[in-house]
Formats: sequence, C-alpha cells, structure tokens
Amino acid sequence: MSAYTSRLRVFGLFSGGASSILGLLEGPQLQKKYDIVGAATDKHDASGITKIGNYGVPVLTFDYQEFCQEHGHDPAARDTRRAYHDQLMREIEGITTTKPDVIALSGYFQIVPANFLKEHPRTLNVHPAPLHYLTQRVYRDQRASYQNLIPVGHMLPSEAEEAFPAEKFTRAFTGEAPVKDMLLFGPEHDVLEFRSTVHFATPKPDEGPILVESGRVPVDEERVGRLIRNRSWDKLDALAKQHQEQMKGKADVPAFQAAIELIADGVVMYEFGECEVRVKDRMLPYHGIQLPD
Repeated sequence: MSAYTSRLRVFGLFSGGASSILGLLEGPQLQKKYDIVGAATDKHDASGITKIGNYGVPVLTFDYQEFCQEHGHDPAARDTRRAYHDQLMREIEGITTTKPDVIALSGYFQIVPANFLKEHPRTLNVHPAPLHYLTQRVYRDQRASYQNLIPVGHMLPSEAEEAFPAEKFTRAFTGEAPVKDMLLFGPEHDVLEFRSTVHFATPKPDEGPILVESGRVPVDEERVGRLIRNRSWDKLDALAKQHQEQMKGKADVPAFQAAIELIADGVVMYEFGECEVRVKDRMLPYHGIQLPD
C-alpha cells in the first residue's frame, strides 16, 4: 500500500450519458490526482460518446448486441458476457499504453463477470441509493416489497454477514429502480436517507464492499407521503426520475471523486472476493466512509 508516484489512471465504462465520468473530467486538471485515460461503451448510440470525446478522451464503442450477432451468441448467456468482457479487456489494452489502475462504471448496464474483475479488482460502481440497509424481501400479489429494513452501516462487514446471513437477508434498494423503491417503501420504515454508494464491483450487482457513501440529498417527505396516500403512482415515478437526476451531480460525482482520490493516495486495501475494505490499515464499517451532508 503506497501512494501512486504518478496520477492514477482511470478507465470508464458506460452505457448512456456517463454522468459520473463526465463529473470526474470537469474542473481544473492540475488539482486532480487522477487522469481519465479512456472510456468504452457497450451501446453504439450512447449519448456519452460525444460528451466524453469533447474532453479529448479516447472512447471505444464496442456494442454488445452487435458482438452477439457477429459471433452468434445468446445475449442473455453467462458465457456470452464472459466472452464479451474477455474481448473488451483486449480492446482496452489497445487504446491505453499501460493497464488502468481503476475501472469506473458509470451507468454501465452489463453484469461484469469474475474474469474481468480478477484482472481489474479495483473496478468501482456508483449506485444512487444507500446500500447499508439489509432486508427480507417478500412478494405480495407478485410484487416485491420489504418486510423490514435493517441498518447495518456501523457494523463491520464480517459482523453483518454473521448476524444477517445471505440466505435470509439481502441488500435493500438494489436493482434498476432504487430511488423509486426508497420512495415507495422507505417511509413505512422511517427511511428516506438518500445517498449514493460507491462500491467495489462483484459478479453479483450492487453487492460489493462499500468504499464511500455520499452525503444525504434532501427529498420532500411531505410530498412523498401525499403521493403515496393518494396512490399517485405516475407522479411518484416522475419524482423518482427527477430526484435521481439531482443525485448525479450532488451525490454520485462527489462520492466517486472521494473514492478515486483515496485510491490515488495509496491508502485503500482491497482484494477481489473479500467482503472488507481497509483504509490506512483500519477496516471500514459496512457503510464505508460517509461524506458529510
């Protein structure tokens, strides 16, 4: 564990607007401890391609669906994802002079397989919800709900794993609609703690060890309660989308910047497959480092 002698080399993966990568690119370069040395997208029409390119960063377009069609692969198959990411690693090597220090996932909609993560263990993902809540998820009328919400943020990861085994408990607010889930299910458990989480990626999405959580982003709790009481689901959907857009700049980017700067300082210790992260030889609690509000 030592500080990098030169600036940290960061490579981004994205599927859409790449807002977090763009946030990392903004501001005076001389004040940063990292460089974005390249980026790649799995969609040929991703809006982030032009935006990132405007910063002079090389962008690789490696469309997943086109890859599947070319090789006759089933897009949903695990072996296809592995083959795609094997090729992606070779493509990354083709546009970077040396192996990147960090892979930054910014709205990257592929499940990153273990072979890629073993080669790039410092692969970070940002998620627009706090991931330090565990739950027993239940289904009512074929719709997922939460039986309870258990904050385990201040516990050590090993303690949380022992107290709340994975066969019975799972992280809350994961998946594709975490902000909407928080608006729907958070109030009944007195939880409306909107934060973004930067965690190390694992083959199971949104389950990796947490490095940084952002400060809280306020939400109009009275409005949320009114929409739920009135069963105004379309308006709740619109509020969730609006709030998630606000979180990109207020929570996602600051948390990502903090996480990458910690790695650049050489104080982060993490090995792929472990549940714990150490910073300056201190094991982080389950919620990682929480930034001030």
